[in-house]
Amino acid sequence: FGTGEVTANNLARALGFVASAEEIIARLEGGKKRAFDVGLAYGPWGERYFFEAAGGGLLADYVRVAKKDRKKHPKIKKLSKEQEMARHSALLRRMLHDYPARQWKIEIDGKDISGRYILWEAMNIHSVGPALYLAPGAGTRDGRFDFACARPTDCALLAKHFEARVAGKKSK
Repeated sequence: FGTGEVTANNLARALGFVASAEEIIARLEGGKKRAFDVGLAYGPWGERYFFEAAGGGLLADYVRVAKKDRKKHPKIKKLSKEQEMARHSALLRRMLHDYPARQWKIEIDGKDISGRYILWEAMNIHSVGPALYLAPGAGTRDGRFDFACARPTDCALLAKHFEARVAGKKSK
């Protein structure tokens, strides 16, 4: 199980914080309060609240690998945003090549959807990880989370999605 990491600023984008830090801070005083859905995931570890997404499988493992990679290669910090996204997407594509599907016990709103998944994500925003748009209909205040998953039969489609991200495009 992994919780979505905010390094790609997916949560900030979802909340509309796309301006400079100075502009955002200047607008805070006149800002409006809005509702925001918060998820609660249960598992062998207990329970954990999440804002952006919660998931398991490939993306959760990718976060750990990317963190180790960043520590090993300090020059990575000097990449442009586009280069960084392409690097992350290429890493995901390589990991997917021989990533094993795992059996997951998953229940959503009382419905058992357990099965073998390469990845799964309960999402409150459109994208997770390195701007992977897995839930285009997700909203932060619609009272629900979108569930995105990939089964072993979805490998080719998932690889195509990662390739589109390497090329700097959103796949459909």
